[in-house]
Amino acid sequence: MVFLMGCAITRDHGPQDTKFKDSERNWLEIYHRELIICINNGDREGFYFFMQEIQNEKRRIKLSEETSE
Repeated sequence: MVFLMGCAITRDHGPQDTKFKDSERNWLEIYHRELIICINNGDREGFYFFMQEIQNEKRRIKLSEETSE
């Protein structure tokens, strides 16, 4: 006896279903978590990519703080 089961989707999901405020997103934390994943997976290219993104985000934060003073 074989039972096949699945789930039924009642409507299409899309980006509009994800609600967040970009200003409240902590990109440094996100990039840091991605960096750890790259290290664990031995992903050298990903490591260098996220290291650059961390540096860029730190620069962006510093410039933002300097211009708001």
